[in-house]
Amino acid sequence: MVERLLKVFNREWSGLHEAAFLLAGTALLSQILGLARDRLLAHHFGAGQVLDIYYAAFRVPDLLYASIASFVAVTVLIPFLLERLEGDEARKSEVARIAGAKQFVNSVFTVFVIAMIAISALAYWLIPMFGHRVVPGFTHGAFDQYVTLSRILLLSPFLLGISN
Repeated sequence: MVERLLKVFNREWSGLHEAAFLLAGTALLSQILGLARDRLLAHHFGAGQVLDIYYAAFRVPDLLYASIASFVAVTVLIPFLLERLEGDEARKSEVARIAGAKQFVNSVFTVFVIAMIAISALAYWLIPMFGHRVVPGFTHGAFDQYVTLSRILLLSPFLLGISN
């Protein structure tokens, strides 16, 4: 069964519609797994302050990921990469086009890593100051836990962005 699943992901997709179905299927699977995760957490911890802190701690890192990493991938990287690969078709060989595209991706990756490090460091220091706006009503102890967990979770947009 695992071999069949790996064949699905390792095969070459010939059309845009097939790739869209793969993307939709994996997005649906992600949502189902997220629902199972939330259900298991609610069952294990119960609906209480610990679970509220856990969910609240994801707000800032998710905002950073959605606003920076996803934005860069969707609006900058993919269109420019397609333009580089298709625009140079008549002038260069395929090897030269791929080398140019790799150099472009490496440049974007370097800028992304530097930007994510700077923004994550800034968020690390600003979370205690602006956290009361994100989670109003948390007690002092709960707020301290929120700050600590949010700071730890600031690694997630960086790591998810690299994996993109």
